[in-house]
Amino acid sequence: MSLLLGICYIGGGLAKLGGVGVMRADAERFKIPYSKYRLIGVAEVAGGIGLAAGPWLSLLGVAAAAGLALLMAGAVLTHVRAQDPPGRAVPAGIFGLSVLTIGLLHVVS
Repeated sequence: MSLLLGICYIGGGLAKLGGVGVMRADAERFKIPYSKYRLIGVAEVAGGIGLAAGPWLSLLGVAAAAGLALLMAGAVLTHVRAQDPPGRAVPAGIFGLSVLTIGLLHVVS
């Protein structure tokens, strides 16, 4: 699961870094300058790599999961602040809960 979610985060981060149209539109809707929005992509790529490495490097996996969970909490709040329909914040919430669960599983195992 860590590897799969890591790949998802890496893909999303690369889309932000690459300037995919929907990412630019999101940054504009959230009133975030795109140069700063790309930093979210950097965090997602780094977190995705750490999450994917988690099964072999448990401490890295825990740190990546914690960081990504915080990032997704911020994403949910950003969607709420932008007055998006609730369904637009759901993916960030699900991904955030998923990485939080993975991080907790690393801690207890």
